[in-house]
Amino acid sequence: FYKSGFMPQFIQTYETAQEIAGDSLEVLFPVFERSTVALSMYLHGFENMLMDLYEDPDFCEGLMSRINDARKRWFTECEKYLGKKIPRADIFNDEVNVPTVSPSMYRDLILPYEIDLCSFHGGLNYWHSCGNTGPLMQEISKLPEIGMIHCGPWTSPKLVGDAFGNRAPLEICMTPQKHLLEATPAQMREHLVELMGEIRETTVKGFTFRANTLAKQKSFDETLTKAREWIGIARQLAEDVANGIV
Repeated sequence: FYKSGFMPQFIQTYETAQEIAGDSLEVLFPVFERSTVALSMYLHGFENMLMDLYEDPDFCEGLMSRINDARKRWFTECEKYLGKKIPRADIFNDEVNVPTVSPSMYRDLILPYEIDLCSFHGGLNYWHSCGNTGPLMQEISKLPEIGMIHCGPWTSPKLVGDAFGNRAPLEICMTPQKHLLEATPAQMREHLVELMGEIRETTVKGFTFRANTLAKQKSFDETLTKAREWIGIARQLAEDVANGIV
């Protein structure tokens, strides 16, 4: 923990930042967020790992088991170093999507390691994949405890809601270029109303709309103007929903 890889630099940077910040703000320590299968792809190679999930699942399971063990050791040492309880896990899983991963592959080869992390961390705080995860949601919903589930712009909120019900709120993400930067006010509202319609067909009670990773258009001011425009429309829609107008 203290001597391997980039850890000496992380620790030195963290402690230096703490000295500079003092009590004026909280300095956050680097976090371990990438999923087990994502790290296996970084180590073994994206294409190699996908092929071996089919051709050599025993190797893949061994690799992912070692990654989970390493993550647990890291958090255990981090707890000692920081003096803070091991937090609920965040799992960033952009490599998990259809057609990259099939529902049966996720269920049999990936989900068991996420359930293992859920048990170690005392639950998941957040599960994320920007890709199309709709066909996987019935399997993802088997995670025993989760604080929020990400619903990317290629995933139907209805599929997520049907799988999770009211177990976890949804974070529904826009495609920033299409639904914000290039959209007219009418198109922005139409898209949000369409998403609301899908949510109403489920038992989901909590959700949030998210628009981020904005790329600058002609100017920073123009991009900021479009972002404020979208926020205003989203807030107005929330008021209209509360007042029974929509």
